[in-house]
Amino acid sequence: MSIREGAGEPVHILAYYGTCGPSRSDELYSMPLNIRDGRYLRAKKYADKALKWERVTKIAGEGVAPGRVHVARAMVM
Repeated sequence: MSIREGAGEPVHILAYYGTCGPSRSDELYSMPLNIRDGRYLRAKKYADKALKWERVTKIAGEGVAPGRVHVARAMVM
């Protein structure tokens, strides 16, 4: 389960299966969700030290995983 499940727009990924990478479609589906959730948690950790998290998520926008650029914008605004 992702932190922000249902947020954002659908993404279509063309994947060629080889000896590396996910071996099942559900694993492939969860990979970008895990990456997004990791970015979300990392950005929240940065923001908690310097500013209000709500400000960062507002700058990022609905369905967007906040990243360094959003934290930086929140710090200068």
